[in-house]
Amino acid sequence: MLSFDHVVEKFCLCDVEMYLKVKDGIVVGPSHFAGIKVEEVLKKAKGVVVRTTHGGFEHVFVIKRSAYLKKAAPVTLAAVTV
Repeated sequence: MLSFDHVVEKFCLCDVEMYLKVKDGIVVGPSHFAGIKVEEVLKKAKGVVVRTTHGGFEHVFVIKRSAYLKKAAPVTLAAVTV
């Protein structure tokens, strides 16, 4: 699992398809998704879903597949092979 800080450091805004701030399974931001269950919003998402926790909230990033494979996969694979 990637940490919030790792996601913010590794990915730029152009890599992020969607960002959701979630509390108790309900989206609180951005406002046009507020009040909807996170699973309902993610059904329409295309890309790699990365969930992190920070500051009492769950932060859900939907990252473009190509960007995820280029920037995060080598770190994940290195951790698995050690």
